Amino acid sequence: MENKYITYIEPASLGKMAGGIVLGLAVLWLIPVEILLVRSILFSQVPLTSLFLPILMVLIVSALAYLFGIISGYLYNFFAKRIGGIEIELS
Repeated sequence: MENKYITYIEPASLGKMAGGIVLGLAVLWLIPVEILLVRSILFSQVPLTSLFLPILMVLIVSALAYLFGIISGYLYNFFAKRIGGIEIELS
């Protein structure tokens, strides 16, 4: 079998994948947090606006993951040209 090398990664594609993965995981985290916040709002004096902070956090974290994915793609391409790409074995 011949080893192949990943020599180029499309930065926008990597950014979309990173952002999507983080968004999916963050939504899984968001569901129980929102349920607990609704419970807290109903039975105590927690302000209603506290429901929107976790949603805002999920959006910000996903956007940052997208940006870091793009930056990672550019850095990978920069270094792959100089030292070689990631070696993979295909069968």
